[in-house]
Amino acid sequence: RRLGEFDWGALALGFEVSRRVRHLTLRQAAASIGAAASKATLCRLENGQPVSINGLIAVCEFIGVPPEHYCRPPEMLHVKQDTSETSGVAA
Repeated sequence: RRLGEFDWGALALGFEVSRRVRHLTLRQAAASIGAAASKATLCRLENGQPVSINGLIAVCEFIGVPPEHYCRPPEMLHVKQDTSETSGVAA
């Protein structure tokens, strides 16, 4: 089964929500996750930037969602995501 493109923005949102629900700072989340994800790594992730495979797996375990959940289906790869802050807001 082909998974498609990884959606770093969706993982960033999932991580941030999970972290905030637990009332953790980035430093506390990094300590909870362990050596695979430093505070700097988690900061990059929350900004939607890719992280190492070890960091990805550790963050997904922290969230409790498998990495493949964040893959856009191949048939959706042609759909451009709107990442602007005003997306979905009526003018």
